Amino acid sequence: PGLLTTRSRQFVLVGSGLSYHLTPTIQAYGNYSQSFRPVSFSDLVPSATTDQVDPDLKDARAQNVDIGIKGQWGQYLRFDISYFLLKYQNRIGQLSQKNALNQSYLFRTNVGESTSQGLEAYIEWDPVAAILGHQSSWGHPSFFISTSLLQATYGDFPLANGQNLRGKQVEYAPQEIIRTGISYRLASFSMTYQISHTSSVFSDAQNSSTPLASGLIGPIPAYQVHDVAFSYRWNTHLYMKSSINNLLNASYFTRRGTGAYPGFGILPAELRNISFTFGYTW
Repeated sequence: PGLLTTRSRQFVLVGSGLSYHLTPTIQAYGNYSQSFRPVSFSDLVPSATTDQVDPDLKDARAQNVDIGIKGQWGQYLRFDISYFLLKYQNRIGQLSQKNALNQSYLFRTNVGESTSQGLEAYIEWDPVAAILGHQSSWGHPSFFISTSLLQATYGDFPLANGQNLRGKQVEYAPQEIIRTGISYRLASFSMTYQISHTSSVFSDAQNSSTPLASGLIGPIPAYQVHDVAFSYRWNTHLYMKSSINNLLNASYFTRRGTGAYPGFGILPAELRNISFTFGYTW
């Protein structure tokens, strides 16, 4: 029989935010918040029979700060640019270990402190509105880019095997996420074409660069995905939407299975898929 464990918690979380209008359409803002991440039941249960969990897992805490500026310039430029800093204590992570039979497994435990900081930006520009200064009967294309530049690394945390997590990249934390594309709208018709890029990540805190034969541990390569979406409304009641995801049928994966459903190894993302939606509102 398993052991019954009871945990009681009492804590206070603090948060605040400020904003200031530099102009009627542009504002600067700043936020500070604390967060608490308790150990959950799923953390204490191994996702695979080969995995192990530290019975002394501790709750995690974090502090987050972000400052930025957002708004629009005329009717042709919209933007939101910010810097963020996240300090994470007692982070719960996965370490690659070997058992007495020299077989690799994942050990879930607290892996010390991590620091995540970076820039997030969204910019959308309408060249027709910028040139003409008014609505166009030919419609309005707009170019957009949304990007996240992230540096997420572990602090000083020595391991039993002599390694240290200092400077290691936090698992599943891509250094670059970039989404860019073009939108077009004319009367009741709209279309968006988007290209998404996500840089490579690691699946364990030690940043193992050589994948295991089981696929349980190893890097996840960078990937790019193209998507396109359409919509059209005939009247106030009838409309249609359609999308083509992974237009170029790219083969990639975003995570590695740890043994629970659907199993070990890489979990491939969906190939090209098309959807249609017809709707009626009243």
